[in-house]
Amino acid sequence: MRSRVLVVNGKGGCGKTTVATNLASTIANRGQRVALMDYEREACASTWLGWRGHHFPSITRTQGASMYETTAFSLRIPPGHDCMVIDGSSGLVGSDLDLPLQQADLVLVPLMPSPFDLEATARFLAELRSNRSVRRRRVAIAVIVMRLSECEDTVARFAESVRKLAIPCAAVFRDHPVYNAAAAKGLGISEVAGNEDERVEAAAWERLVDDWVMVPSEPPEKALANGTANGHAEVRPQARKLELEPMSGLARRP
Repeated sequence: MRSRVLVVNGKGGCGKTTVATNLASTIANRGQRVALMDYEREACASTWLGWRGHHFPSITRTQGASMYETTAFSLRIPPGHDCMVIDGSSGLVGSDLDLPLQQADLVLVPLMPSPFDLEATARFLAELRSNRSVRRRRVAIAVIVMRLSECEDTVARFAESVRKLAIPCAAVFRDHPVYNAAAAKGLGISEVAGNEDERVEAAAWERLVDDWVMVPSEPPEKALANGTANGHAEVRPQARKLELEPMSGLARRP
């Protein structure tokens, strides 16, 4: 299992907290003991946890380093937990990324379907690729497409742009009102999905966890031998009911 998942992008407003909270809840509902670290100044993930009912699987709140502890200490997985999801701040750039990347087993980069987000994310991915820890440890990196509309022209153009990033796309999620409804209750989409359309969306989160989190965290030498370093491996397209033809095969397994 990839036990430390860093959700980060230097661009604000790209859906990092949505990814972090839904990822944490999906993993927790599988019986895993999950900690959610809130690196954001706005503390949105902490707010979400405050709204979460006690009758749902527990998720432990942790925060970034305080003045009394080191960043490395704060990034430890709490005793008795299986996994930690880190909701990274948009301020985590440059040297501030070094320690989180030294600890992370998987880096997920949310991406919104706009030219501004594509440009900013391309620069951020270039920064990730050049980071010493990423190069040395061969950390798995993937993008996650957020709030994609089903307009065929938009999907076709965006799919081509994402492919040009030369980074695996782990999942594609739609612009769906169920996300706001779930967030307001401190829940993940899989915990509120009722109709078939919502269940299809929730199933995509399950696949993301299956394909990118619940897999062995390989040592660097084995990752290089298997071709899975940085998520680059032989891939198979995911079959997803909601995907339009131009997006078919964009979301891939590592």
